[in-house]
Amino acid sequence: MRIYLFSVLLWSSFITIEVQASLNNEFVYSQKLGTHIDTVISKTKGLRHSTKTPEGYSFVFGGYLNGAPKIFSKTLYVFKDDYLIFINLYGDNPTSKFESPGERNKWTYFFYKALSENLKNNYGKLFSAEPLKSPLCEDYKFYENCNSNYYLKGKKKGIGIYIHNSREVALSYFDVKAVKKLTYQKFLKDARRSLIALEFSEMAAESNIKSVSARKRAMDDPNVGLKLKLD
Repeated sequence: MRIYLFSVLLWSSFITIEVQASLNNEFVYSQKLGTHIDTVISKTKGLRHSTKTPEGYSFVFGGYLNGAPKIFSKTLYVFKDDYLIFINLYGDNPTSKFESPGERNKWTYFFYKALSENLKNNYGKLFSAEPLKSPLCEDYKFYENCNSNYYLKGKKKGIGIYIHNSREVALSYFDVKAVKKLTYQKFLKDARRSLIALEFSEMAAESNIKSVSARKRAMDDPNVGLKLKLD
C-alpha cells in the first residue's frame, strides 16, 4: 500500500514538474523566444513584413508554424528591437469555409470554449489571472459579441487564448519579461491592427479564379480544441 501511494505521489509530482517546465523554457514548437529576426526569417519560408513601429516593434506574418496543432493555419511573430517576444497562432476559420458569417462565428465560439477547458485542464491552479468574463460569452445565441481571454505565466514563457467578436480565435505564447512592458491585451490589439492592414493589402492582389463554393470544405468539430496539445 505504501509503495502504491509513493508511486502515485511520484507520478503526480512528475506531471506538475512537466507542466511548469513547459512554461519555464523559451521554445514555442519549432521557434524560440528571444531569437533574432534575421534567424527567424532565414529559417521560415513565406514570411511577410509589416511596418516597424516607432517603439521598436516589428510584426511579421507567416503560415503554419511547424510543430503547432494543424488547426492553427496563420502565425504572427512580434519582435522587439529585432528579437522574438510574442507568437500568435490563428484558428483556421475563414468565412469562405462556412455557409454564412453566423456559422463561422458559432464555430469560433465553441472552439474557443473548448480551448478554454483545455487550458484549465492542463494548467489548473497555475493561472496567474482570472479570465475576463462577459455574459455574452455564456450562450451561443450571443456569439456575435463574445470577447474574452485567458492567460497564465511561467518563469520565462506565457500562454494565452482569446476570442475577438467571435470571429477571431487564437493561441498566444509570449516572453514574460517583455510583455511586462506591454500588456497582453495591448499586444492583441496591436497584432489585430497589423494583421487586418496586411490582409487588406493582400486582398487587392488575390486571384478570384476559384469560386467561394470551391474553397469550402468540411470543418473540424470545434470540440477538437479540447484534444490539442497546448505546450
